[in-house]
Amino acid sequence: MYFSESIVNSFFSFVLVSVVLVIILISIMFVLSFKNFEQEKILPYECGFEEFSSTRNLFDIKYYIIAILFLLFDIETVYILPWTLCINFYDFSGFMAVCVFISLLLIGFNFEWLRGSLDWMNYVE
Repeated sequence: MYFSESIVNSFFSFVLVSVVLVIILISIMFVLSFKNFEQEKILPYECGFEEFSSTRNLFDIKYYIIAILFLLFDIETVYILPWTLCINFYDFSGFMAVCVFISLLLIGFNFEWLRGSLDWMNYVE
């Protein structure tokens, strides 16, 4: 077994404390929140303003490409964190698996970079 019983117990106790804390905080927020349902507050428009134009207008998607790529590479790099914390439990095959993962991540990053997706000046009009 790769993990000792104390590590598993500490993980489950962390999850249990986190869930209990979230439930307590949401309950406190729900009980103490001020509920005032005036007509202006329940309007579907932001800040109570009427809409300026139709919400079905086409918009330029180019600005969201940077955000999507950031989220993609950020989430992928988060997978490296557990490996760094448990590096002493892995043998050479685990090390090679992470090297393959990092190399695939770098290949994708280089592809997007060479394609010009990361160049912000391409999106400024």
